Amino acid sequence: MGNDNTPDLSKLSVKDDGGRPNPPVSAGVPLTEDGKIAAAGGKAGAQTELAKKYRSSAHKGNAKALGKHDKEHQDNFCMMQGFEWYNDGQSERTRDWFRGPTETSSLTDRVLDVPPVSGGGVYWKQMKDKAKLLGEMGITAVWLPPPTKASSQEGNGYDIYDIWDLGEFDVKGGKSTKWGSKQDYLDCVAELKKHGVVAYVDAVLNHKAGADFSETFHATEMDSNDRNKAISDCYEIEGWTGFSFPGRKGEDGKLKYSEMEWHHEHFTGVDYDAKNEKTSIFMIQGDNKGWAKAVDGENGNFDVSRAVRG
Repeated sequence: MGNDNTPDLSKLSVKDDGGRPNPPVSAGVPLTEDGKIAAAGGKAGAQTELAKKYRSSAHKGNAKALGKHDKEHQDNFCMMQGFEWYNDGQSERTRDWFRGPTETSSLTDRVLDVPPVSGGGVYWKQMKDKAKLLGEMGITAVWLPPPTKASSQEGNGYDIYDIWDLGEFDVKGGKSTKWGSKQDYLDCVAELKKHGVVAYVDAVLNHKAGADFSETFHATEMDSNDRNKAISDCYEIEGWTGFSFPGRKGEDGKLKYSEMEWHHEHFTGVDYDAKNEKTSIFMIQGDNKGWAKAVDGENGNFDVSRAVRG
């Protein structure tokens, strides 16, 4: 209990400038008439400084790279995963969120007031709206989902189709990705940066899906449990390895941003032979072909530099 000048604060909490409650302040910390912590020396002064530490308006863990730190070295970095692998797009649960949290919402969902699932072209806008709150909470970085065009509108981005399309070109079911348009994405990143939160991009560069056409080439079927072990001779197969990106071509017939088109020579393997309608692991044969060396040893070699069936 406090004395006559220091009321019992064990059940009170100091609010920051945004009106959000913070952890209770220890008894013995003098307050001013408006409820703010008063300056004091000695033990009370130390408690005052401790209380200030928990006030998000006075102690933000923002990234030094964005100029939000007030000292040379930041003590506490915190990155948040900003999405979930199994987000199912504009589902009924997503629409329910706009009417308020559900019983299935996690504690984090309720604190941030974010939907249990996102997608359906609204994710970037939702994350942008939370940027200020995340910065005030002490979040220094957010891991964002792959922003590049997937093989379908519901693709998370790991089934990557075009690394140069961030939701700009009308292909694979629409202009936007599952997460939103290119402009929505740029606005989201800019808003996060404004509030001292670094945006980490989940860049998928080692495989592709949703090819525009198939090609014939020679390959060897490999054991799915040991990809270093051949289980067939080399023979001709048909794989979905042709990426011409017609939706990114301008009136002059040239591809915007990059003129590179992808073909079977750009891959080490495929997972489907359309000629024989067979799903398996096929190593493409030719000059400088073979699995990558510096990869995980799962299934003998976990090289996935291949074209996945579209």
